[in-house]
Amino acid sequence: MTNLVAVAAGAYHSLALRADGTVLAWGYNDHGERDPPPTLGDAIAIAAGGYHSLAISARNTVVAWGANDSGQTDVPANLAGVIAIAAGTWHSLALRADGTLVGWGDNTWGQISIPSGLSGVVAIAAGGHHSMALKRDGTVVAWGDNTNAQGQFAGQSIVPPGLTNVSAIAAGAYFSMAVRSDGSVVAWGDNGQGQCSLPAGLTNVVAVAGGYGHALALKSSGAVAAWGANWNGQCSVPSFCTNVFAVAAGAYHTLLLLEAPPILPQFLTPARRAGSFSLLVQSLNRRSYALEFKNTLMETNWTALPAVQGNGALRLLTDPDASVSQRFYRTRQW
Repeated sequence: MTNLVAVAAGAYHSLALRADGTVLAWGYNDHGERDPPPTLGDAIAIAAGGYHSLAISARNTVVAWGANDSGQTDVPANLAGVIAIAAGTWHSLALRADGTLVGWGDNTWGQISIPSGLSGVVAIAAGGHHSMALKRDGTVVAWGDNTNAQGQFAGQSIVPPGLTNVSAIAAGAYFSMAVRSDGSVVAWGDNGQGQCSLPAGLTNVVAVAGGYGHALALKSSGAVAAWGANWNGQCSVPSFCTNVFAVAAGAYHTLLLLEAPPILPQFLTPARRAGSFSLLVQSLNRRSYALEFKNTLMETNWTALPAVQGNGALRLLTDPDASVSQRFYRTRQW
């Protein structure tokens, strides 16, 4: 459990991603959800569902293992260009670099019925039986189930009116959350365990995570706030956890990534198409990333493109005007 760059929590199992691309797993394993394929040694992103697991490999493919009773590990053929993955209880989602989505697995509640015309997506989340997408313009789209575990209306797929300037999203079992660019949090859906009742004074949040009945928020300072159900101590954040870089919420447990290693940004799947250049960078929360370029190595200064905030997963960095005959790039993390 060293050199970790990401963590993910399923219903009853946990995953961790090492900087060298190996995946560690522990917890419940009745469906093989903690048994990654032996050939998976180059993972660059992970996700944990109810009883299955997902990874993006450096070969730009999605790998899935574990329960498949609803087809949640049947990755669509020819799925490529994926920059993010999300796993619900019995369904899976993938976000392509072009901002479009693909879903597979259970669709009883319409959770993989991608809304018509949905594009420009930069982040995704999968709850128990619902799905969420964050668009480039800071708005949120949600679809799927709107009831709680008792079948009563909860509204987790009904985005609050006027919700804009969103920078991060998360989906719990029966509720949803969004982080605004000002560090405030909005939560909606089932509140039977107080999971949508935000703690007083909750500010400066950069990331959130939702479990079955509890919620987590990571602050820019590295502190973590937790609220909701605490039957198993899932909201009892240890006092020494003061420099956290990632949070993950399972059904009844919590994972925190502490003191992330000083990994250097790596060029992943660089591509030049139609006068633009793009690449993926494995990012950390509380870190910023920028693509910089020179047209010749003789130039003194690098030109920086607009920075993006890390989100604990892959971020796409793009140079939209790469029409010159040659250009040299580097990524910067701070």
